[in-house]
Amino acid sequence: MSLHDLMEYVRKGWVFNKRTYPRIKKNNATEFAIKHVSEHMAKTTGKIVAAIEPYDHGLPMDLDAIQRQTAYALINTLRMASLVGMTDATFQAIFYSWRQELLSKK
Repeated sequence: MSLHDLMEYVRKGWVFNKRTYPRIKKNNATEFAIKHVSEHMAKTTGKIVAAIEPYDHGLPMDLDAIQRQTAYALINTLRMASLVGMTDATFQAIFYSWRQELLSKK
């Protein structure tokens, strides 16, 4: 599945409307969705940290939880990207730019 296909799959599967989000209003639907997805991003990051933190105390990390939450992080990222108007080409341009920045620092 290409990045474009993944973005479309997530966008179509995670719909923001009055039925799924009763507090959404017509005049703030995009802003509501951006806020809501960012909250999910924060929640997912917290769950990854919670799965890793026991390692500091000599316990194993919960790799299953880390894998699951990493997948959710990608889903959240792809949904946010579509909400703010990014395309797969936008991602590519940013990735290449980021890579060039890293290489130029060496």
